[in-house]
Amino acid sequence: MLSTKNVIPVGFGFSEDYPEDVINVHNLNDGHLLIYTDGISELETTDGILGSEGLAELVSKRDNLSSIYMKTLKLRKSPVQSDDITMILLRNTTPTL
Repeated sequence: MLSTKNVIPVGFGFSEDYPEDVINVHNLNDGHLLIYTDGISELETTDGILGSEGLAELVSKRDNLSSIYMKTLKLRKSPVQSDDITMILLRNTTPTL
């Protein structure tokens, strides 16, 4: 289990002390967790803004951070990155019995 504190506008929320009611708990037993800033979800593509839904459709379980970023580069409308992108990919590497 991973507990994160996610409060806007602190970004990932790892820098402040927050009360228990703002803590998100994620179960990594069934897969991976991609944490990202709005620089990637607000990326402007030729079809509009990528969004969280578009990012979820783009990512596969085999992806790493580089492959996710490279996929978004192919969709980006402008050759210039307009906002910073930060991503953290957490994987459950516990062997199954």
